[in-house]
Amino acid sequence: MGRPAAGHNAERRLLEVMVHEPEWRSRILDTLPDSAAFTAAEQQVVDLLRVAPPDVPVSALFDRLDPPARALLTGLLAQPWAGDLDIGAIVTGALDRIEGRKLDTAITERQRRLPLVPIGEEKDALVREIRDLTEQKRRLRRPSRSPS
Repeated sequence: MGRPAAGHNAERRLLEVMVHEPEWRSRILDTLPDSAAFTAAEQQVVDLLRVAPPDVPVSALFDRLDPPARALLTGLLAQPWAGDLDIGAIVTGALDRIEGRKLDTAITERQRRLPLVPIGEEKDALVREIRDLTEQKRRLRRPSRSPS
C-alpha cells in the first residue's frame, strides 16, 4: 500500500480493464506480479474478480464487497469505456510500469550498497547487477512488447 495516490496508476488501469473487459481478467491475473501495489479496496475487488466467473457481471457481486471496495467498483463501472481502446497496449504498459517500479527499487538498493562494498569481486558483481537491472528496465520501454 505504500504507493502514491496518483490519478491513473498502473494498478488502477489493470483494474479498469478487468472490470470492463472480462475476457482479459484471467490473462491479467495470471501475469500480475507480486510487486503490484493495490490499495485495500482495490485488492478486495481484485480478489473478487479472481474468483468471479467471467460470464457473471461484476455489478452482481457488489454484496460481497466492503463499502470502500463497493464505492470503488461503482466508480469504475460508471467510467466511460471506449470499445476501440488498444487493451493489449494498456495491459502491457501497466504491467511494464509495475515491473519498472520493482526494478527501480532493486537498482536503488544496490546503488546504496555500492559505496559500502570494498573494491574487488563483490563490488564488480554489484556493478554488473546494477547494469543488468538497468538494461532490463530499458527493455520494458520497448513499444514492440505485446501480451502473451
